[in-house]
Amino acid sequence: MTTTLLGAVASATAAVPRLYQLGKVPASPTYPYGVYSAVLGGGGYYTLDSETKQRYGVVTLQAFGKTTDSATDLLEDALGALLDKQLTFDDYKPTTPLRAALDQPSINRDPNDTGVIATTMPLTFLANKETA
Repeated sequence: MTTTLLGAVASATAAVPRLYQLGKVPASPTYPYGVYSAVLGGGGYYTLDSETKQRYGVVTLQAFGKTTDSATDLLEDALGALLDKQLTFDDYKPTTPLRAALDQPSINRDPNDTGVIATTMPLTFLANKETA
């Protein structure tokens, strides 16, 4: 069975209501709702043959609500499903659990969207490339 990094995040957060993968939010979502994205970034080191053996990963969580409490509560639910957990996905083996990249989530109010509150929290991890 193939599991992508995004699929691993989806599995880990399946119990969190109204949390969607980036680009898959319904046209008119019910508030509060959340969005996640996940990507492997640059290499931690390269071997002498210029192959990346370790990658930095980031999972970004965003929650949107009509009140600060509703947005931050949903963000906390998503964090509870991911923080200090190790994701399992193809081709890489995480070597660290997901860790909060910020001490506090970013909280913003969108003045152009009837005052919707947005919270954002990135989580980071390291993963080693698995050898065949």
